Formats: sequence, C-alpha cells, structure tokens
Amino acid sequence: MDALREIVLNMIVHRDYRSALESTIKIFSDHILFFNPGTLPNSITFEQLTTNDYVSTPRNKQVARLFKEMGEIERYGTGIKRVCDMFVNYGLDKPEWLQMNGGVGVRVSLITKNAVENTGEDAGKTTQKTTQKTTQKTTQKIMAEIVNNAFITREELAIACGITQDGVKWQLKKMQERGLIVRIGSDKGGHWKVIEKRE
Repeated sequence: MDALREIVLNMIVHRDYRSALESTIKIFSDHILFFNPGTLPNSITFEQLTTNDYVSTPRNKQVARLFKEMGEIERYGTGIKRVCDMFVNYGLDKPEWLQMNGGVGVRVSLITKNAVENTGEDAGKTTQKTTQKTTQKTTQKIMAEIVNNAFITREELAIACGITQDGVKWQLKKMQERGLIVRIGSDKGGHWKVIEKRE
C-alpha cells in the first residue's frame, strides 16, 4: 500500500495540468494500471528512471514543495527507487513504466512470485483460465469502445483497456480473424465496425 500511495503521490506532483486528459487508475484481477498526462522530460529516459540514474525535475515545483513541507516527500528523486524496492521486498515484480498517448503509464503486478512458484500444474490450468477470461473481457471492452466510437485509435483503446498498444494490435488482429470486427478504409482515415456481438 505504501508503494501504491507513492505512485499516486508522483501522479499529483508530476501531472501535466495543462492537458485535457484525465489521470486514471484501473484495477484488474492481476494488475493495476496508472496513467498520468505528461511525458518524461527530454533529459530523462525510462531506463534512467528505473535505475535511479537521473536528476529529479518536478513538473510542478510549488506542488512538490508543499508535499515536501508536509513530510510526504522525503527527498526529491528517490520515490521511484523506493517504489521498486517495496515491490521486490513484497515478492512482486518491479512496476513497468510505459509511454502512453501523451502521458506515462505504470503497470504493477498483483501476483506474487511465491504464488506462482508454489502452485505447480494446477496453477498452469488456473493461469490459463485466468488469461482466457481476461482476454475475453478485453475483447468485450474493445467491442464496446468501438460501438461507442468507430474512429477510436489504438492509443485510446490501450488506455481504455489498460493494456499496451502492442496488446491492442494483437487483440484487434484476433478479433478480425474471428469475424467480430472489420476495418473499413485506411489505417489513418478508416474506422472499425462490429460484425457480431458475443456475450
């Protein structure tokens, strides 16, 4: 919980408040996806962010100052490392940092390594069922989004479904192969059409 709280704190401090996009937190059965408007500074890469090899540059200095005076920020530039350490100490994978449609996403796993190691053959079956169920839910979510907006982009679908753009690309391909949707027109100027709805 401390690590999740730290992520939310970073969202408040580093959000681009000029953006019309919303900060979002989506909770799934096996992970949580945080999205915050505002890209990383040009001087910082995702690799530097996760290895703590960077100089902190708060986007909103007044907000950061207030949180520091309240004791919510111990020291600038240490939050990401502490978040990663807390996840590892708890037996979880380190969070995955993603560049997403005008902002930054953070994907955190909710499945501990011990749970994966101790389940054996039954776990494989359970994982397979969970994956199938998750895929089905994502398919239904994509179809609903397309019905609502036929011109929706992969980037927008990624945010809506809480997956990467590569994941959206794979889902769309499978859905087309199953005859659930069809692409009408070009990649840039065309739109999607739902052929069949399935519960």
